[in-house]
Amino acid sequence: MQRIFFNAVSLKLQPNKSNIMKILKIVLLIVGVVLIVFGLYNAFVPQQVLDIGPLEVNAKEGLTNQTLGMIGIGVLALIAGALLKNRR
Repeated sequence: MQRIFFNAVSLKLQPNKSNIMKILKIVLLIVGVVLIVFGLYNAFVPQQVLDIGPLEVNAKEGLTNQTLGMIGIGVLALIAGALLKNRR
């Protein structure tokens, strides 16, 4: 009886290739959106550098290589997630 129970549990825990592709698609879409949003936030929102009493210094860097890289990788992840097809 234990053998039958373990076989039934092991059958449920075996990953299906279709399920893995769905999870990968969802993860790529989420990572792509997060990278794009974070890159745009870093590019266009000024960061507070120094705040001492009445003195406050803000810095706005704009589009640096790092922010462009984040946005680019985010776009690639979105495209990969959108074009990823479920294989059977």
